[in-house]
Amino acid sequence: MTSTDCPPLAERITKSLLGYGVLAGPFYVIVAAAQAVLRDGYDPTRHSVSQLANGDFGWIQVVNFV
Repeated sequence: MTSTDCPPLAERITKSLLGYGVLAGPFYVIVAAAQAVLRDGYDPTRHSVSQLANGDFGWIQVVNFV
């Protein structure tokens, strides 16, 4: 029977969180860009991305912030 060396839990958690951090940035940009295109009256030259949190579909941007 062979055994494989498994890294310690703390190291696995750290690598996992770093991987999620790499994915979080592009996910945030893609979701915000999709909302900016789909929202009537939203002009990225006049409004900040945080203003997408207002209105009926504001919950999408709030979840995106989290």
